Amino acid sequence: AEQINDDGARAEALFIDAIGRYYHAEFDSSRQLTEKGMQLFDAEKAIFHLRRTGQHAGVAHLCYLSLNQWHLGQPKSAIESMRKGLELAESLDHPFSVAFALHHHSWLSVSMGRGDEAVSMADRQIEVSQQQAFFFWETTGMLFRAGGLLCIGDTQSANETLDEAIQRYQMTGARLATPLYMSFVASAKRQVGDLAASEDAILRGLEAANTFEDNFALPELWRQKAHLAESRKDRDQVAECFLKSVAISRDHQAVSDELASWLHAHRWLKQSDQ
Repeated sequence: AEQINDDGARAEALFIDAIGRYYHAEFDSSRQLTEKGMQLFDAEKAIFHLRRTGQHAGVAHLCYLSLNQWHLGQPKSAIESMRKGLELAESLDHPFSVAFALHHHSWLSVSMGRGDEAVSMADRQIEVSQQQAFFFWETTGMLFRAGGLLCIGDTQSANETLDEAIQRYQMTGARLATPLYMSFVASAKRQVGDLAASEDAILRGLEAANTFEDNFALPELWRQKAHLAESRKDRDQVAECFLKSVAISRDHQAVSDELASWLHAHRWLKQSDQ
C-alpha cells in the first residue's frame, strides 16, 4: 500500500490488521485501526478494490468498528456504526457485502441480548445467502439465528438449528469464531439438560481459542462454564469461573464483557440466597 501510495490500498491493509487484532481480543487497538481506515475511506477507491478483492473496505471497517465499540463499553456507538455499515452495504448492489453486514449485525444483536433483532437479521442473511448460493454466510446466519433464539428463550428451536449449523460450519473448514459458536452450543445443551454435551462444547471452544488465539469470546465461554457448574451445584467452581471471566475481560479491556460477567454472578448469588 505504501509502495503504490494509495489510500484505498492503505484502508484495505488496515482492515487485515484490525480483524486480526479483534480476534486476539485487542479491542482498543483494533478500534483505532478501523477508525483510521474510515478516515482514509474513499468511495470510488473502495469500489475499485472491491472489484478485485470481493470485499468492501468501508463495510468491513464499520462492522468491526461496531464490534470493538461494543466490547469497549460503547453500545450506542456500536449500534450506530453497524447501522451505517449495513446501509452502506445495501447501497452497493453487491449481495456479498449485504450478507457480510447482516452477519455482523446479527452478531452484535446476539452480543447485546437483542434476540428478536438477531433472528430478524439472521433470517435476512439466510435469505440473501440462499439466493446467491453463499453456503458459508447461510451457515453463519443459522448460527446467529440460534444465538438469537437462545436470547428469547426458545431453547428447543435453538438446539435443532445448532445441530445442523455446527455440522455445516465444520464442512466449510473455517475455524474463526469457533469459541463463540461453541458458547451457543454449551448454553443450548445445558438448558435442555445435556450437561455432558455442554461441557464438551466448552472444552472445544477453549481448545480452539488456545490453538488459534481466537480470544474474543473467552469471557462468554467462562460464563458458560460457570452456569454448567451451577447446574451441577458446585458453588466453588461457579465462583471461580465467574471470577476468571471477569479477569479475562479486564485483561481485554472489555467493559461490556466484564459487566456481563458481574451481572451473571449477581443473579447467581441472588438465586443462591433465596
